Amino acid sequence: MENAFLATKKIFCDEFYDIARSFDVDYNELKELWLLDGRMGRAMTLIYPEARGFGGRCLPKDVSAIIKHSEKWGHTPKLLKQVLSLNKELKKEN
Repeated sequence: MENAFLATKKIFCDEFYDIARSFDVDYNELKELWLLDGRMGRAMTLIYPEARGFGGRCLPKDVSAIIKHSEKWGHTPKLLKQVLSLNKELKKEN
């Protein structure tokens, strides 16, 4: 669950990076304002324009496993499937 959340948060921040650019707003300034809310954590909020999305061994593997096993038991985790799809898109852009 933790890795699925971190993967989702990373894609969320990547999306807001693009939204900020479309409004000609500095993402880092926007992010710092967002982080003033004590409920938000700094993890997964950095954006590297040349290396978007998430990678590594754990996040992709764990999210894929959650999707696979959820579907096996009759539930389609639509949000997590979209997170993986968007991550794949971002990785192609790098």
